[in-house]
Amino acid sequence: MLHRGILRFDQELALDNLTNSTVAAIADSSDFTVKFGEAMVKLGATEVLTGTQGEIRKSCRAVNAPYLTSVFN
Repeated sequence: MLHRGILRFDQELALDNLTNSTVAAIADSSDFTVKFGEAMVKLGATEVLTGTQGEIRKSCRAVNAPYLTSVFN
């Protein structure tokens, strides 16, 4: 692993003791470029919700509580 993360977040994942072994395993796998390409295609197909169709999440892991969504609308 070259320790040259493109984004700051990438570099932090590579250096953190909790995630560095996972990052190293992924980076060292022979099919990383294929899997990365597939992930980018999937990400590119995501349609962004705008206005009242979507929400800005306080935490990416969960939808906001109902009272929080009214603050953003």
